[in-house]
Amino acid sequence: MPPDLQLSLFDDDAGPPRTTLEADVERGREFVRSVLRRRVCVSCCGDERLVFHHRSPMRRPFDAYVARLVQAGSSNRRIAIEIAKCEVICRRCLLARTRPQMLRTDRSTAGWDSGERGNHKR
Repeated sequence: MPPDLQLSLFDDDAGPPRTTLEADVERGREFVRSVLRRRVCVSCCGDERLVFHHRSPMRRPFDAYVARLVQAGSSNRRIAIEIAKCEVICRRCLLARTRPQMLRTDRSTAGWDSGERGNHKR
């Protein structure tokens, strides 16, 4: 190993050397940030608090969230393939879009009395 590389690995200013997974996760985060910096919300054209929303969420495999892929240290290519299946939307528009779906869900499985709000079964 060249001496200058050895010094850079153990340099006090650089902190402890990163593991491969940490470096892969950071690379994935930076890739996602760079994608989001170039996009706007498909609904309102805003550019703040953007997220990826799968066009067909029910057909998505459980582990195919963009965030899960980043945390697993997946390659930028794999993350880009998953991003291609998504639309970029701001959190406000996502909430407005998904809120009616959440209100229509059957609460009987969650323990609610006849759909009334605030009366939780005990």
